[in-house]
Amino acid sequence: MWSHLLFSTFMFYLLLSSGLDLSASDQSVIHSEFNELAVFEKRHSDNFADEEDLKLIEPYLIPEGHRMKAALDAIFSKGGVLKSPEAMKTAGFKLLLYRTGRGLVVAKHPLLKNYLVKTYLDSATHVDWTSWVRRAKGARLVQACIDAKPRSAQYTKVPQKWIYHIPLEARGKIKDGNLPREFLLLVEDMRLVSKEKNEELYKTFFSEKSLQALYYVVNKSGYSDCHIGNLPFSTDGKIAFIDTEYTNIWPVHPQWLTKWFSPKRQVYWEKLF
Repeated sequence: MWSHLLFSTFMFYLLLSSGLDLSASDQSVIHSEFNELAVFEKRHSDNFADEEDLKLIEPYLIPEGHRMKAALDAIFSKGGVLKSPEAMKTAGFKLLLYRTGRGLVVAKHPLLKNYLVKTYLDSATHVDWTSWVRRAKGARLVQACIDAKPRSAQYTKVPQKWIYHIPLEARGKIKDGNLPREFLLLVEDMRLVSKEKNEELYKTFFSEKSLQALYYVVNKSGYSDCHIGNLPFSTDGKIAFIDTEYTNIWPVHPQWLTKWFSPKRQVYWEKLF
């Protein structure tokens, strides 16, 4: 199965890099591969990944030579970092988002310059590594779409995403049904504008060319979750595709963005689809 999946992925990137458009049949084949992958994930849902799971994760692990790998190793040289929000703060993290229900945290750290960490606390009771794989895979897919049409890079971008394998000695202990974290997601910081500024820019900043680029990447990558919060402006004026978990899914929903544009741009946007 693995050689089959890898071949399909290779062919997909070959089509993108050549600048060719995906036909309906191409999209159907790739979509079925992602469905097969989803079934595989359901069969291997233990948070502590086994050897077969690691084959799925390995392409997205942060490389040993990456400058952030040593920083993460230093941060997690001691155990208990993900025990609680307070423990993360003690380890040097500044929490940017904390959702108490599921224990989701987005945080930055002085040693992780230009990157953010997305993780769950050790108190969480659900699996997360399959989500990190989908997000890392989706980010590469979106980047390949942008690269396939260089003009799109003038208006759009996507963060690099890597999975970090937390050292065994630094992981939490199993207690009361929790699943101590084995992995977290390292995400490039896109330097996003505020929610209010983003809504203002959607009304005033788009040109026909930037709308074309946005629609091209959304449609080409199967970026189905087209909410304004998932496609915010960054401080460099580009649209950032920040939530890459639900990619390679058609149909996409560009109409979800329509109301945020100016009346004139709404008319043009709707002509694109």
